[in-house]
Amino acid sequence: MTLITAVLTDEYVVMASDRRVTWRHGTRTERFEDSAMKCFVLGGHLLMGFTGVAVIEGKSMELWLGETISRVDTADMIGELQKRIQEVFDRTPSLSGQPHSFFAAGFLRRRPDGKFIPVGILLSNCMNRAGVPDPRRVNGTFLGRKMRLGNQRHHVLTIGWDVPEVERQSLDRQVRIALKANSRDPLLIAGPVIEMMRRVAGKSRGGVGESILFSSMPRVSVPIDGWALPIAGMKPDSANTPMALYFEKNTLDPDSALIYLPAMYWKGSAAAGIEIRQLEPSTDDERGVPWSRDR
Repeated sequence: MTLITAVLTDEYVVMASDRRVTWRHGTRTERFEDSAMKCFVLGGHLLMGFTGVAVIEGKSMELWLGETISRVDTADMIGELQKRIQEVFDRTPSLSGQPHSFFAAGFLRRRPDGKFIPVGILLSNCMNRAGVPDPRRVNGTFLGRKMRLGNQRHHVLTIGWDVPEVERQSLDRQVRIALKANSRDPLLIAGPVIEMMRRVAGKSRGGVGESILFSSMPRVSVPIDGWALPIAGMKPDSANTPMALYFEKNTLDPDSALIYLPAMYWKGSAAAGIEIRQLEPSTDDERGVPWSRDR
């Protein structure tokens, strides 16, 4: 079971997820891998993550999504996803009773002034009466819920693995402090988000991975029509450009994290995620060169 943590603010949205895929036999965990891609960019406006089923109709969720929602306009992507995922679950007996949720966070244009405002969109087949996904309450119907900040400066949401309320409140306080220091820099909350997720992972008995993909989308970059990489030796301009950093187990420093280009879907096109590493020199006079790996 994945853990997704999302933070919405006026200036940026953040989505962090582990990459764990778990194989179980009954209640016993047989094996797990930190290999799944669970965060995507929709139409240059939204970051989206999922928790639940990682393979659908024999395809990874990443591939299935690309084939499903890159056929429609950005405004129709969530509606198309809700329709298609419901059809698949209804006709696939092995998915009966399986909890599954999507959450999208980003910026959509407000009518009538045209301003981009932060929104969160939840799509789940295990929504409880409070509008929160609960894996113990699968109802079979994918319901949608839209969230806006309103008068709040930020909103913190966790989906998937159960997070103790004390952890959620602690993260909320740290986000509030970071926004007072600099309301435009999402990297200020990377440490608190990752540390909270790792504390939960440490008590999950292998259910949640400790390697975290941290993605952010600044309001000023929307709509995104591409993805920028930082110049060698320079930190990414997190206040103005979208970024995704992969913090492998025990890594907390953004400078040591791996640069990641998440999967991106626009109408008529899709791009798979790419991970970029810097190789360590094998001799004193050899330079490391970057390499990429399609996901």
